[in-house]
Amino acid sequence: MRLSLPIWLLVPLILAAEVVLLLLGWWQWQRYGAKQDLEVAFLARTAGAPLTLAQFEALPTAERDFQVLQLAGRWDTEHLFRVSNRYRAAAQGEEAVVPLVLGDGRAVLVNRGWYPLDQRDGVLA
Repeated sequence: MRLSLPIWLLVPLILAAEVVLLLLGWWQWQRYGAKQDLEVAFLARTAGAPLTLAQFEALPTAERDFQVLQLAGRWDTEHLFRVSNRYRAAAQGEEAVVPLVLGDGRAVLVNRGWYPLDQRDGVLA
């Protein structure tokens, strides 16, 4: 069984599909530009000297992403939590997230990094 559409229906369908594909391509191009802008902001903000907490809090909210901070406090290992099911190079692992309690009692969650699952005891010790 062969399906054939009349030309008066086929031409508008092809033109509509072409418009959709062009719009999707334009959308991807816009996303690429946005990602490039994020990369430039990341490189600019991580290249500078670390900020103190007071300097960081003085920044406008829109400029706080990707800033490197230098903080002093104590690790609250009692409240450590693990983010499971993270894979790197086909190896299953976890990420350890530990609160850093600052001098004024506030805490900042710090991702201490990924480790392979079979090294959990050594890393967390």
